[in-house]
Amino acid sequence: MKIPLKSPEEIKIMQEGGRKLSAVLRQLVEMAKPGVTLADVEKRAQDLIKKTGGVPGFARVAGYKWATCINVNDGIVHGIPDETEIKEGDVVSVDIGLFYKGLNTDTCRTVYAQSLSQKPKAKSQKHEDINLFLKTGKQALEEAIKQAKVGNRVGHISRAIQKRIEGAGYSSVRNLTGHGVGKKLHEPPQIPCFLDKK
Repeated sequence: MKIPLKSPEEIKIMQEGGRKLSAVLRQLVEMAKPGVTLADVEKRAQDLIKKTGGVPGFARVAGYKWATCINVNDGIVHGIPDETEIKEGDVVSVDIGLFYKGLNTDTCRTVYAQSLSQKPKAKSQKHEDINLFLKTGKQALEEAIKQAKVGNRVGHISRAIQKRIEGAGYSSVRNLTGHGVGKKLHEPPQIPCFLDKK
């Protein structure tokens, strides 16, 4: 597997595109509240991406016309943004890509959908469970990023993710992986979220 290397100029473009995409994603997850439809989020994504000077990266994939993949609750990836309405207490993942100056960036964030007026005074067990689940995912990402350094291998990243996720009692997805980005939306290396097979 040959990993396509980026020039310093390409890295600068991807950093710029990444900052733009991060700002778009931040606005999308802020609107992922009860009563909003997945199609509403998608429309906003299209509008925001247009303002960046780029184009929706996912919409460049043959047969796919949307800017986002949105999953609710037990969906993992590749959910199509339809008229599904977000409900109180849903777990919503917004995945989005930006093709900017010839290069792709791709990011995702998962949030707990709550309206400000409905936040419980006393936290329920479900509330605690969802917050622990999301906190664990964030910690796994942070620990994985620490392993992305010269001298390490992809396996160091995978092991860090698996250790945190499975150490908290959850399971790592085995039939999908993370991936590189660049001139193509999906580039080597594949980055599994596990190292040890069960």
